Amino acid sequence: MQHIIQWLFTDPITATGDSNHPEVFHFYVQWSIFNGLLILGWLYYWMEGRKRFFGRHWLHKSLLDRATNQFVVLALVGFIVMFFRWAADSSLLADRFWRYGWLAWLAGLLIYWAVYFVRHYSNDINWFREQRIKQRYMNPPRNKSKQTKRAKSAAGAR
Repeated sequence: MQHIIQWLFTDPITATGDSNHPEVFHFYVQWSIFNGLLILGWLYYWMEGRKRFFGRHWLHKSLLDRATNQFVVLALVGFIVMFFRWAADSSLLADRFWRYGWLAWLAGLLIYWAVYFVRHYSNDINWFREQRIKQRYMNPPRNKSKQTKRAKSAAGAR
């Protein structure tokens, strides 16, 4: 256990024991592409996709609102962790712990959404459909401003 803790919290400069040859991190390009795609997807969704894809389907809008906001925060933190790994090798945020913590966060988000879609989505979509049917066949509530105008005109006529 102590070896794992030491391995997670050793900065890249001292990880190899040679300050001239720090530990090499090979995943800058892949990590940048992944985070960049998450941010571009979030931007597209909030600028255009929200209106284009779902229209009045507020259940899917709310689900994608939550998911995209969670994943964009993940992407921004990913860029911060990657920057510290690249530019500040001897800082606290360059340790392996933050990279593996970020991956655990990503895994947690994916598991959360998988569990939601397996366990709860079918109930939510059925409830949404029932609400749409109720809205279609039930009378809309009366406008209060019309009621107050009628009451005032009736009171003035007496």
